[in-house]
Amino acid sequence: APGAAVGGVAQDSPAADAGIEPNDRITAINGTAVEGNDDLADRLEAVDGEQVAVELNGEETVRVDRSLIVTAAMDDGPTGLSTGDEIRAVDGQTVATERGFFDAVGDDERVSLTIEPADSEESVERAVTIGAAVSIAEGEPLEAETGPTDETFVITRFDGERVHSYEDLAPLLADTEPGQQVEVAGYIGDERQTHTVTLDENPRSESGFLGIQPYPGTSGVDVSDIGVQLYPADEYLGLLGGDGETRFGGVADTFLGKMGLALLLPVIGVSGALPFNFAGFTGGIQNFYEVQGALGAFGDGTVFLVANLLFWTGWINVQLGFFNCVPAFPLDGGHILRTSTEAIVSRLPIIDPTRGMVRLVTTTVGVTMLVSFLVMLFGPQLVSG
Repeated sequence: APGAAVGGVAQDSPAADAGIEPNDRITAINGTAVEGNDDLADRLEAVDGEQVAVELNGEETVRVDRSLIVTAAMDDGPTGLSTGDEIRAVDGQTVATERGFFDAVGDDERVSLTIEPADSEESVERAVTIGAAVSIAEGEPLEAETGPTDETFVITRFDGERVHSYEDLAPLLADTEPGQQVEVAGYIGDERQTHTVTLDENPRSESGFLGIQPYPGTSGVDVSDIGVQLYPADEYLGLLGGDGETRFGGVADTFLGKMGLALLLPVIGVSGALPFNFAGFTGGIQNFYEVQGALGAFGDGTVFLVANLLFWTGWINVQLGFFNCVPAFPLDGGHILRTSTEAIVSRLPIIDPTRGMVRLVTTTVGVTMLVSFLVMLFGPQLVSG
C-alpha cells in the first residue's frame, strides 16, 4: 500500500506526541505524497522548519514538531547512544533533522554531540566518530592489515571518499574489483588508523571483498526526524515472491529460494536478520498491503485469511518434517539411525554382531538427546537457583 510503513514509534518522540502509532502509514508530508519507505527521508529533508504536517493512512493529518531521535542502536556501539536518546547539537550547533545533522558534521570525522538521554533529563556531551560501523571478519583482507580485534571499526574514509554511514560505504564497495588496492581510514576506539587493503573476490558478487560485517546506519545507530522505525513491508513482499527488493540477493530470485526464504520468515525475524518478526498478515500489518489483480475481487480480509492459513500450514509442516528426523523412536529419524547403525556394525571386524550392539548405540543416542533436552529446559533454573 502507498506510504511509509510505521513499524515502531520511539517513546516520548515527536511522532508519539503527535499520536502516530505502529501500523500507521505516512502517506504525505506537507501535502507531498510519500510512495514508500525510501521516500520518507527525502520528503522530510525537502521541508524547512522544525514542524511538519504528516498525513496518516490517507485520511487524517497531524502536526509533528521535529527533533533528532535515535530509533535503533547496536548494543555496546561506538557512540554509546541508545534507542530513544535525542541528539540536540553537533559541536554546539543545534540540529533537529537528519539533513541538519549531516550538514553540521560535514567532513569532520570526530564531533562532540549534545545528547539528552532517554532515561535522564540532563544533557550530556559526548565525543563520537561519525562513519560506517563494521566488525572485522577473521582471516579476511582488512584483518590482515589491522590485526585481530573484537572492537568495532568505524570507517570514516574509503579510497579518499568521506563515509558518514554504511549506506555511503556500500555503493563504494560495489564499484571495486578483486585485487584492487584501496585505502581504508577510520577509528578503533579513539585511535585513528589508515590501512592499504588488497581486496579479495566477493563470494556473492563480482565486486571486491573487504571482509567486514556491517552495522546499518551511522556509527551503528539509526536516527529519525520524527522518531519512527519503518517496517520493511516491501522486503517481506519480495521474500514472499512479490516484486519487492530484498537484501538476500540472488537467493530470492529463484523459485526454490523464494520457497525457502518464505518458510524461514519467522526464524529470520527472530534471528535479527530483519528488524521485525513476520508472522503472516496479522497484527495490523495488513494496513501495509493491498490486494490487487485477480484476487482483488475477494477483498482484503478473505485473501489475507487464506494467505495466513497457507503460510502457517507450510511453515508448520516443514518444522514437523525436521522434528520427524530426530534420531529417536518412533520417529523416522530413529529408524534411519537404527538402519545406519546396523550397516556400520555389520562392516566392523566383529565375529558375531548382535542386535544388542545396535540397540546400545540407538539407546545411547536417544538417552543423550533426552538428557540434553532436560538440561536445556531446566538447567538455567538450577544454575540460577
